[in-house]
Amino acid sequence: MYKPILQTVVSRIAVSFLMLLVVYFSALFYGSVGRGIISLFMLNISLMVIVNGFMGGGALIYMVANFNVKKLLFASYLWASLFSVAGLLLLNVLNFIPDKLWLYFLPALWMQSILTINQNILTGLKKIELANYSWLIQACILLLLLLAGYYFGNCKTIEYYGLYFCFASFIATIYSVFSVYKNLPEQNRNQKNHSNTYKKMLSYGSQTQISNLIQLLNYRIGFYILEKLNGPTYEQKLSYIGILSIGMQIAESLWIVSRSAASVQYAEISHAQNNKRKLDITYKTIRVSCFITIVLLIPLLFIPDKVYTLLLGKDFDGLQNIIQLLSPGILLYTIAVGISHYFSGTGIFIYNLTATGLAFIISIAGGIIIIPSYFQYGAAAVSSASHVVMAITLLIIFWSKQKLDWKDLIIRKNDISIFLKKLKK
Repeated sequence: MYKPILQTVVSRIAVSFLMLLVVYFSALFYGSVGRGIISLFMLNISLMVIVNGFMGGGALIYMVANFNVKKLLFASYLWASLFSVAGLLLLNVLNFIPDKLWLYFLPALWMQSILTINQNILTGLKKIELANYSWLIQACILLLLLLAGYYFGNCKTIEYYGLYFCFASFIATIYSVFSVYKNLPEQNRNQKNHSNTYKKMLSYGSQTQISNLIQLLNYRIGFYILEKLNGPTYEQKLSYIGILSIGMQIAESLWIVSRSAASVQYAEISHAQNNKRKLDITYKTIRVSCFITIVLLIPLLFIPDKVYTLLLGKDFDGLQNIIQLLSPGILLYTIAVGISHYFSGTGIFIYNLTATGLAFIISIAGGIIIIPSYFQYGAAAVSSASHVVMAITLLIIFWSKQKLDWKDLIIRKNDISIFLKKLKK
């Protein structure tokens, strides 16, 4: 189990590092206002990618083992194409798409949707390294174009960021299409003759994606609330969003290990033959992920604001407070993600939906009450509170269903030694 986790962790660390560089240089080039525009652009894309995954989505990882992959691909591609256009029209009516990047929204959304579908298929086929490479390709190209365009091409307006993102997504999507095509199985193991494949795709996909949609809004509903505030100028609101997005990007980079481990956990659980094995995989994932997150989080809490303003510019004052406010949710999320992937990997999606639904209530209520008074700091506090509520809810459900022994969540010497042994190989 640890080998694919380590491969995924290394890949995602590389991607996260590259994306942090993208965030860093885009903050330098475009300031907090520019980062606010980019953050809204990417949030809208992420939102619609989830909607486009209602036909399959993350459930494709679970379904690949038992359904015809070509049918899964056809239905997923068609749904994503239709709803990309519908998403553009809807978000345009709601005035959610930043004007300066409007032109690039549809192609970027469509390519990200196809890329995500392909990555889920590859993960389900246990070709996890190929799925990881597509993220790496996209991040590398985006960073290179950003630097080359600014320093050598005199392309210094934020509109070029949309162009760079589309081109990077195009190359990554082409790579993922070829990767899926080369690894299509002639016949799935244990495959049954499902005459209602598309119905099951919509059923499984909608359950997982509704949960993911609510979870994304738990992460980022503060962006929308900040943008629609009365009082501050539009540039001030974009600046608040830009500062908040940087703090979230830094804090959430600590989720690399937990998310990487959980993605492999999901695939392993979906192929495991008994519940004891599934629980063992889940406990190991949570223990190692939580331990590493704590080790990385503690020093991050003490980095002073002057370091951030020195690196990013005076626009980004207050990041230390934002990261500190986010930290409780960041830590508890590492536990929640392991439990949620256990439920998803066993085909039980309702519990994740319940937890994210409760957290969403906290996000909405807290956002309406707190954000208008405390701006980006209020948004950080509300986001953290929603993660805490989600984690506690999942822990209670998991404990009631599996009779959890809390000692199973405490790191063991054997976990660390095995992890380090695999790391040295």
